[in-house]
Amino acid sequence: MKVIMICAVWGNTKDNHAGMCYLAKQLQQRAKYKIKVISIPVRGSWYLTPVYRMLNICIGCYLYFVLKPGDVVFLMEYLLPVCEQADIARIVCKKAKVLALAHLIPARIESSYTTESLQRKISYVDKLFVLGSSLRNYFLGKGINENKVIKTFHYVDNEYYTSEPHNNETLSVICMGNMERNYEDLRMLIKHLPNLHFHVCMGVRNLSKYFADLSNVTLHGFMPESELKTLMRSSDVSLNVMNDTVGSNVITTSLASGLVVLASNVGSIEDYVTDGKDGFLFNKIAEAQEKLEMLSRNKILLDEMKKNAVNKATTFGVSKFLKWFDQWIK
Repeated sequence: MKVIMICAVWGNTKDNHAGMCYLAKQLQQRAKYKIKVISIPVRGSWYLTPVYRMLNICIGCYLYFVLKPGDVVFLMEYLLPVCEQADIARIVCKKAKVLALAHLIPARIESSYTTESLQRKISYVDKLFVLGSSLRNYFLGKGINENKVIKTFHYVDNEYYTSEPHNNETLSVICMGNMERNYEDLRMLIKHLPNLHFHVCMGVRNLSKYFADLSNVTLHGFMPESELKTLMRSSDVSLNVMNDTVGSNVITTSLASGLVVLASNVGSIEDYVTDGKDGFLFNKIAEAQEKLEMLSRNKILLDEMKKNAVNKATTFGVSKFLKWFDQWIK
């Protein structure tokens, strides 16, 4: 038996320890069976969609001739139109077992596929893995058999992302991630907490218009993963003001770095954060403000929740993901 993993290589995660490409490499190194990884660089431009579709059709045809009964194909970016891996599944589904991973939020999938096309593309795979309950419920609501949609979790590398004891005089709050973030609400929250300091990581985006006039904010452009890790380990809270989320590497790496996760109570966040133990979930900005003020006053609670966060992150470790994945391969 051999396993073929096909992953998209995104520019902002290709060299770090939190993307799907890294997961594929880790599974390849740690597994006791043969895994071949096919990495496809993706720029995310819609103009290149026809190119990627042709490439995937070529990959599918190649695999059709080299696969043998009992082999497995694992598609790691399923139901993502810009690099439509359903073309591969359609070609090889009668030749090998096909597993797929989908991790976009429901709204983005809804905007790209009709119910009919969604059902058809999912029919090509034996199992569809999702990174949270909200996405699983979405697919079940579309008429997909509950035995086909399997919930798992976004992994974290606990050996790379670790916590470091520190004592900040002022509560240090880090804000990371660009997907489905609500910057208007984030600005409002920061403005109401002038005595706390916030590190806003912009990535490749320019968010100056939201925060440049706030004296308690440090804006950070795109930085190497090692620098971001250092900044995370020197912070106390990971603040996530979101419209939706499924499985987020920001959440899992924050927990592993010993950050108390303060997040909007949306999507699948309850699969990752236990309210009141390793983080707080809020429905209104006023609730988030209250929790940050409480953490800034109560260092005992802050330290206890940081330890809980590190413990929670162990449940999402790469080694546990491999054991879980082994069950489906075997």
